[in-house]
Amino acid sequence: MTFERDIPWISLSSVSSKALGEARRQAHNAVQWLARFSRSYLPPSPDDSHTSLTWNHTSDSFDTNAVVIGDKKIRLGFDFVS
Repeated sequence: MTFERDIPWISLSSVSSKALGEARRQAHNAVQWLARFSRSYLPPSPDDSHTSLTWNHTSDSFDTNAVVIGDKKIRLGFDFVS
């Protein structure tokens, strides 16, 4: 398991606060679609955790819980870098 203290931080001092705010807004809107996917295809849980996202260290993305469609498991993810 990797903890926050093991992940190198990147300085954002050269990024304007306006640009950072716009990026935050776009990321928020994009992640809403992942929650919609989970809400549509996973059975509801009392604490709404079926819509939660998990950080994928391999792809540096937020991923949904696995959804079984037919004989396949599908996860959607949002990659902040690409």
